[in-house]
Amino acid sequence: MHSDLTRHALERCSSRGISQAFAEVVLRFGTEVPAGRGCSRVFLDKKGKRAAKAFLGPLAKALDDKDWSAYLIVAADQSMVTVAYNYH
Repeated sequence: MHSDLTRHALERCSSRGISQAFAEVVLRFGTEVPAGRGCSRVFLDKKGKRAAKAFLGPLAKALDDKDWSAYLIVAADQSMVTVAYNYH
């Protein structure tokens, strides 16, 4: 799945240190759940993390726990609205 990034999402990627490439990885391997107002929240669950790590190979070792907690909000038109980290 490819998603266009809104201006806000581009700004959040930059300010939060989440690369657009990694956001695409989250989109590709992530789990999608309703987030309200027709949007979806996409995040990497255990299965998604395993698949993403296999896809990234040695590059995955450069990512820390915070990186793996990134999630996206995607609108009904498949545009990426924002990106953030899940803190809990």
